[in-house]
Amino acid sequence: MTAKCKQEAVKRVDRGEPIDLVARSLDVSAADVGRWLKKAVYAGSRGFERR
Repeated sequence: MTAKCKQEAVKRVDRGEPIDLVARSLDVSAADVGRWLKKAVYAGSRGFERR
């Protein structure tokens, strides 16, 4: 999953779309989307960059 795709997923949840629907549409788990949300909160968009 690209960083841009993860950022878009986070934006969708921020706009009020349920995590499970976002996850299902991307064929990932709700836990994955939850981790992306946490990264976005703690590290901003830099949290999605590869290390």
